[in-house]
Amino acid sequence: MAYFEEHSELKYTVTAESNDSTKGSVTGGGSYIAQTTAELTAVPADGFEFLQWNDGNKENPRTFTVTQDTTFIASFGVIGAIGENNLSNVTVFTQGNNIVINNALGYDLSIYDLTGRLLVNETAITTNSLVLHIGRKGMYFVKVGKGKVQKVILK
Repeated sequence: MAYFEEHSELKYTVTAESNDSTKGSVTGGGSYIAQTTAELTAVPADGFEFLQWNDGNKENPRTFTVTQDTTFIASFGVIGAIGENNLSNVTVFTQGNNIVINNALGYDLSIYDLTGRLLVNETAITTNSLVLHIGRKGMYFVKVGKGKVQKVILK
């Protein structure tokens, strides 16, 4: 009598999403056998461009070896949006000892203290709401993208 053991290959789920389905979509998500290559492509809608993946990677299409369940989120922005005229939705305010920046996804960020010392230098913010713990009372200067410098005071 022969016994046969069912052999199933290890599979992982690659979830691929857009940060806003009106700005673009992503192809390539699904179930993959472990150690195989997956390719994700971020497809911007008309008038939009791909900015980056949630881990900061800017390759598009993006290929990688599947080793675990994972999620990739593509960020899209208006074509040519990095400019002073397109920063009207960005908000900068204080909350306790924190500086909060909203609606600045994809923009660069610089924060200086009163002496002009650079405290924060972020390239292409990867979240729509960024909370930075400064920890010290004082006056700070915040620059988002190519917009005007904004003064904030932590009390």
